[in-house]
Amino acid sequence: MDFLYIVASHKNSELDSLDLPFLEICNFSPVINPTGYNFYDNSYAINISSKNLAYCELSSLYSIWKNDFNYKMIGLGHYRRFLDFSAKTNQHHFLNKSLKDRKAISKHLEKYMPVLENAFYAASPINVDSILDNFKLHHPQLYDFFEYSFDVFEKQNPNIFNIKNFFKNSGQLSICNMFYGSKDIVDQWCNQIFNLLFELEKNAPTDLDHYQSRWAGFFAERYMSFFISQISNKVSVTYKPIIYFE
Repeated sequence: MDFLYIVASHKNSELDSLDLPFLEICNFSPVINPTGYNFYDNSYAINISSKNLAYCELSSLYSIWKNDFNYKMIGLGHYRRFLDFSAKTNQHHFLNKSLKDRKAISKHLEKYMPVLENAFYAASPINVDSILDNFKLHHPQLYDFFEYSFDVFEKQNPNIFNIKNFFKNSGQLSICNMFYGSKDIVDQWCNQIFNLLFELEKNAPTDLDHYQSRWAGFFAERYMSFFISQISNKVSVTYKPIIYFE
């Protein structure tokens, strides 16, 4: 197939299994090997499922990136959230819908899945006064560690300066680590974010509560907003609302 939409899960559920191009990958922590649904097999040997508590949906993305990265277009969603490709126009808000039959909805959305390779689709951003201030408000335990990440990121990307200014001044926050884009663009994102997170992991706080332990996922949401700003002058960036399954 030319495109794949990863559906990240953290537990087996009784929800209807989805068919390709939707591929569900379920990561358990601290179990080493991820499990899956209809189209998953043991060839996903390289994985970070043991780190799932911190990496959340990024664990499923990593499995595809390292083992099965042979699609023109690749996306990431959640077992309860999909990008709404059927929306006719950009909608800069979080769309909350209660939909019971996600298998029928997935078939509906498949009809609208884009095939333009020079494009990147992300979740409609929420408006905040400042990404940095918003992070401090919701993740006070992680704030110093988040600031530390700026130095690490700039050392890894010497052509980028003062990333803190972006987070301080930008009020457009893309949430949920959801996207859909060409193989080349997604590869850029994976290289950038996983290189950063793996380095940060060496100095990650060890006294976090259960919620704040999801630090890698929280950081990636903020860095996704920055990544979009990086590529917006090179590719077509389109925002899509989120369908949410209760």
